[in-house]
Amino acid sequence: MSDHSFIAFIDESGHEGDPEKAGASEFLIISAVVVRSVAQQCVTDVWDLARRHAKKSPTWDWKSFKDISSPGHKFLISRLISDLPVRIVAVIAHKPTINYLGKTGKFGDLYFYLSHLLLERISWVCRETFPLYPSGDGTVKIIFSERANLRMDTFADYVTKIKVGESRYFSNVAWDFVDLANIHTRRHKDCDGLRIADFVASSFGSAIEYKQFDLTDDRYIIQMRRKIFSLGREIKHHGIKLFPPECEGPLPMEPRMRWLSAGI
Repeated sequence: MSDHSFIAFIDESGHEGDPEKAGASEFLIISAVVVRSVAQQCVTDVWDLARRHAKKSPTWDWKSFKDISSPGHKFLISRLISDLPVRIVAVIAHKPTINYLGKTGKFGDLYFYLSHLLLERISWVCRETFPLYPSGDGTVKIIFSERANLRMDTFADYVTKIKVGESRYFSNVAWDFVDLANIHTRRHKDCDGLRIADFVASSFGSAIEYKQFDLTDDRYIIQMRRKIFSLGREIKHHGIKLFPPECEGPLPMEPRMRWLSAGI
């Protein structure tokens, strides 16, 4: 196995199902938290630090974002994540636009394609930051949250075909920074990094998925916004990818997307 320089923890919010069905999500969001391998202990320490701030027992454990009932605790965790030496990237798919364009496919198609777009952004983080502290070989170890009925070795084959030109999809992945043999899955509850990835993905979902009375809550993602990968001050197209391209114009104009603005 390579002497990788980075680790990317990946989780999602929403699902691939029909957005018109009752209770379905409007978006499928796949996001990653990228950390240098030498600094990975910080993603474990943040939960202990949050526990102490919240004055919880040493045996008490944090649950997933949706199981944290206190907005104050969520804000605490988002603030602590904003202090970590990490970068955040995300791909946000607007499913009603995809359906309108007739681009629906079988289960897993959308998830794999969005994961490829996310891999582009992960590789850009590595390419831009590796020269600043060149420890390891520059590549990233990728850890997906385990997902029922989808195997990540299948995703590795999918991306390999893109890399070697055997796919119809074009790629902007910086391949020198990606080791396709170093893609793994782990259970969310067994990996502190994936718990942070869950929190970040769910924070995106909280910011843009309408709840009762068309309410959204972007407090957590605004707190973590400075950790979203950017070139200059622009996060859209760099750390954040909106999909499909047809929604890149109208969607950012909606109030629920205000966190995309550099002025936040």
